[in-house]
Amino acid sequence: MNNANDIPTAALEAFKESLSPQAKVITRADPGYQESIVRWADNAIKPAGLVVQVASAQDVSETVRFLTWFPVQLFISYLSIERENVGDVYSSSHTILNFTFQIKFAVARHIPLVVKCGGHSTNGHSSTNGGIVIDLHQLRDVAVDAERKLIVSGGGALWRDVDVAAAEKGLATVGGTVNHTGVGGLTLGGGYGFLSGQHGLTIDNLVEAEIVLADGSIHTIDENRMPDLFWAIRGAGNKFGCVTKVRLLAGRAVFTYKAHDIPDKVWGGMLVYPPNQLNALVEASEELVQKGHSKSACLLAIARGPDGNPVIIIVPFYQGPESEAQAVFSGFLSLPYVVSTVQMRPYSDMNGLSNDAAPFGGRKMFTDANIHHMRPATFREAFNSFVQFTGPATEGSVPGTSKSSIFVLAVPTAAIEARPKDSTAFAFRDPLIDVTIMSTWEDPKNDPKDDAKVSEWARSLQKIFLKDGNPNRMYYNHSDGSEDSVKEVGSNYERLRELKAKYDPHDVFRSL
Repeated sequence: MNNANDIPTAALEAFKESLSPQAKVITRADPGYQESIVRWADNAIKPAGLVVQVASAQDVSETVRFLTWFPVQLFISYLSIERENVGDVYSSSHTILNFTFQIKFAVARHIPLVVKCGGHSTNGHSSTNGGIVIDLHQLRDVAVDAERKLIVSGGGALWRDVDVAAAEKGLATVGGTVNHTGVGGLTLGGGYGFLSGQHGLTIDNLVEAEIVLADGSIHTIDENRMPDLFWAIRGAGNKFGCVTKVRLLAGRAVFTYKAHDIPDKVWGGMLVYPPNQLNALVEASEELVQKGHSKSACLLAIARGPDGNPVIIIVPFYQGPESEAQAVFSGFLSLPYVVSTVQMRPYSDMNGLSNDAAPFGGRKMFTDANIHHMRPATFREAFNSFVQFTGPATEGSVPGTSKSSIFVLAVPTAAIEARPKDSTAFAFRDPLIDVTIMSTWEDPKNDPKDDAKVSEWARSLQKIFLKDGNPNRMYYNHSDGSEDSVKEVGSNYERLRELKAKYDPHDVFRSL
């Protein structure tokens, strides 16, 4: 059995009864099914067999247990049949036990189980063809403990939820630069953000989590409780279980993060430049990183503007007064720009500035590279390729590629490097700068016919950047899933394999 659609009706009804009243189990025949499988990228949409919209960590536990244990329902029926034809009691019992063993592990190994939070995975890791989706979207409560400087976030929350709730108490934590991304995926893969120059990665600010393991057991984990598992989830994604934490009073599943004081307003916005300023902007970004202003960060993007013409976009960030910010970013502000929205603004606004560049819909692909330095010649070569591939439609071109972009979060790395490489599963604590190629294209029928052509172009861009980088490194959150896991976790791979064998030996969750 490898498809959740084949689950017997009696077993499915019993499963529904085991969940909380707020949980929903959606099959292909149910209203709302199509909406339940929608993802940020159209190519990541897959026809799930079941979508389980959980309302608590216990619901997650029941779902995992159901996946691996629902054949008990079949065993009871099988036993009833055998009773009518019992010859040798030992032989019959032995047959039943063998049947039980075989079906249990067939289900555990062959019905896929995935976890969906924000649905931003372009490689389809939050989707499944015929399997079971654990959908966390009901778990969006966020509580802020201002006195202890902790943010408690529902496992299905979006970064917008976290940013807004924390800002009300004058706090923030390291989150993504697009605020409709889910907290779970970004956190477990590492997590870069505008505050990384001061506070490292998102995982460096994760102080406690609760995880539902492959056997359905629920554990609260931190540096002292199951520290090996807590080490593993910080950088290796959801390959060890569904990360959650239940606070009984709230009845919700949560992540707990360190929070940091944030002023009423930070300096930031968007600057749009013509292409002839690319070299100077790359040099200014490199200088910003090398000088190591910990309160600063800069997102540089190559994209096409609303009129279809190529532009260079800079999203500067500075946690401090405008006078200091202008001095730090003088190399950018002295260049002629065509649009500026830079001003003092609430921090919670910053992570929404790039939302328009990352809307839902269309086919999408992330391709990741990394570089030791930002060199104008490399970026100019990549820019020329971008302009040619995403230009006006011609015979043989791919529709909709004009919405693609190349972006780099240029952030000082001292706070990331401060931790040893083996302190978390995320091993890439070095001064390399991450480059992301977001390929976007369209097909009215969501047909994969152009996927190979887009992938070939994205790989060619990746090779351009990797001339200045490390080909053996891949940022987990921007991996397209085609690379070996060792590239996603680096030198920690063997230890992670040992822990995978300990906590999820039958690959109920994603393989390592």
